[in-house]
Amino acid sequence: MTCITCANRVEKALRKIPGVKFAAVSLSTSTGFIIAERDIDFEEIKKAVESAGYGVSRENPVEIEKKRYEEAKKNLLVTWVATTPLMLMMLYHMFVGHIPQFSFMEIVLSAIVIFYAGRHTLRGAYIAVTHLHANMDTLISFGALTSWLTSILEFSGLPIMSFGSIGAMMMAFHITGRFVESHLRDKVSKEVKALLKLHAKEARVLTEVGEVTMPVEAIKEGFIVVVKPGERIPVDGEIVEGESSIDESIITGESIPVFKKKGDHVVGGSLNISGPIKIKVTKTGKDTFLAKMIELIQQVQGFKVPIQALADRLTGWFVPAILLLSLIHI
Repeated sequence: MTCITCANRVEKALRKIPGVKFAAVSLSTSTGFIIAERDIDFEEIKKAVESAGYGVSRENPVEIEKKRYEEAKKNLLVTWVATTPLMLMMLYHMFVGHIPQFSFMEIVLSAIVIFYAGRHTLRGAYIAVTHLHANMDTLISFGALTSWLTSILEFSGLPIMSFGSIGAMMMAFHITGRFVESHLRDKVSKEVKALLKLHAKEARVLTEVGEVTMPVEAIKEGFIVVVKPGERIPVDGEIVEGESSIDESIITGESIPVFKKKGDHVVGGSLNISGPIKIKVTKTGKDTFLAKMIELIQQVQGFKVPIQALADRLTGWFVPAILLLSLIHI
């Protein structure tokens, strides 16, 4: 998905699935949220998304965003390496003097920007057109391609003014906006990833044969977990033995450690600082405070405030209206 119109199309496709009561798709995180009155198979969701012209992935969203950001950065570099000299030559050609073979250089450099750096924009426009709707990619691609076509016609000898440089500049500014958007999404992904790193992978569980190290996923409510100084508390629980200073900055934002003793509640992900403690597990897995906080962040990114929903509806009419006005002007 490349713009809010794309996300709206996917959202509508998900809402058509029988049994779905609510669906929200977030462009910023490329994720969807569904509330349904029945169990829905993943293949059914995949089919609905593909019917809108898009796809789904089982890859880690953080890794996907990292790849997308690196590609956006590369496209941005290629774009401005080609567009900057093209803009300077265009200004010199217009106001100072004729540049030999400018038309040919304009065609080549514009083609690099439009067809290579802007290939994802062209693909987004193709998906939109073949599924009978319009998005921002459609508008940018239409303008860039028609501008580049005037360079071809002018180079062929026809008495037409060339706008190839303008087409490259349109695509360049569009790609720059995409890069800024990708950079912000990558930043959010890194923050979520930082929260995930607070999850301990293993814990020392007190058993009849002594301390046994086991994966956090295997820990159940009622287990007694031993946490030594300098270790992160793996699960939510209650201290049954020992006392220590606990760094709970992930909860309160307060960097000053909090003193905890027997009977006090501790949260998974917080840091044990001063002394060994034994904790009786009260919550595990998705029920822990840290897991719920991460889930809440991801859900909030998928929901829309009323003014955003209104803007999304207006956007759906904006691109077709601009294209219609352009055709009427022609």
